[in-house]
Amino acid sequence: MKRRYVTTLQYDGTDFRGWQIQPNARTVQGATTEALRVLLRADPELVGSGRTDAGVHALRQPASFVSPRALDVGETLHSLNGLLPRDVSAIALEETDAEFSARFSATRRTYLYVVSRAPSPFYRRYSWRLRDPLDVDFLNRASERLLGVHDFTSFAKGASELENPMCALDQARWTRRGDLTLFFVSANRFLHGMVRALVGSLVAAARAGAPIERIDEIVGERDRKEAGSAAPARGLFLYRVEYGDRRF
Repeated sequence: MKRRYVTTLQYDGTDFRGWQIQPNARTVQGATTEALRVLLRADPELVGSGRTDAGVHALRQPASFVSPRALDVGETLHSLNGLLPRDVSAIALEETDAEFSARFSATRRTYLYVVSRAPSPFYRRYSWRLRDPLDVDFLNRASERLLGVHDFTSFAKGASELENPMCALDQARWTRRGDLTLFFVSANRFLHGMVRALVGSLVAAARAGAPIERIDEIVGERDRKEAGSAAPARGLFLYRVEYGDRRF
């Protein structure tokens, strides 16, 4: 009898062309699907909670799939990690109900962006290095203006999702920890490329000494050309995905 499962993946996105399977490209979905194909002796449809871009990492990426039979969760998790490449790990696996979708059942997603000042080799693959300190107070005051439901067309990478450009942000917070400046942003959904465009625009405004109201103007224009350049992919992490009362 078929059973549905959800696994939580963690990956270093540096050497991947993103999450989604693409022809002639190394992707997280492709590598994980191949490992599951060997393990299940079937062709599973692996559905991730979101499609991270090339170079973007994940601390927690839930992904659901259907197995042709019941699985021993502990044994399967161990075997799956033996088949995955070294830059992907399955950190959890559990059975779920037949209606669950890692993508469509999600109610809230949180991303983390990391900016570093130190020329450390340990930060090189996982942060955007900026030598000058950022004005965290400005960044927080500017980010507060993004909270609530807005049309985020100005921060969308392409037109594919612009039939519904509305997103509800409930967290946009910057904090400094030693050499690192961290940005946490949460919403019910994000447009393609939105987080990197938000980070790039906020940082550009802070470094230029722009007025806080500049963020309102960018949102109101609904034009990607009005926003700043996207921040580098290497500093971005899918941090957490939530499913209402469900706990994975």
